[in-house]
Amino acid sequence: MDDSTWHGDWQKLIEMVKSPPEDCVELGHLRGRGYRAIGAGWLTHRLAWQKYHQKRLTSEQVIHHKCNNRACCNPLHLEMFESAVLHGRHHGNFTWCENGHPRLREGARCVACVAGIEAIEAH
Repeated sequence: MDDSTWHGDWQKLIEMVKSPPEDCVELGHLRGRGYRAIGAGWLTHRLAWQKYHQKRLTSEQVIHHKCNNRACCNPLHLEMFESAVLHGRHHGNFTWCENGHPRLREGARCVACVAGIEAIEAH
């Protein structure tokens, strides 16, 4: 991939994040398992979520595609979870803290509250 393609995809991502549409958005080149990336392999859904929310993701945080389209990078279709919580969500064994964050079991310390992360509205 040449630099102009990478630069063009990055600019499209920046513009899309400013005013996301309702539909899925697919930018970048297709990678394994259905995800898309730009540049040297930066996953577009992670870049879009970080740019939209102005927060950096850690390696323990994963982005879930509410639209079930792994190629989508529309930040309105994405939500962040700690990897263990997302695993629990897929297996139906999680609960919610008093501030609306997902957590693995009732009474467990809410890592998101401690970190000051805003509550997830839809649950």
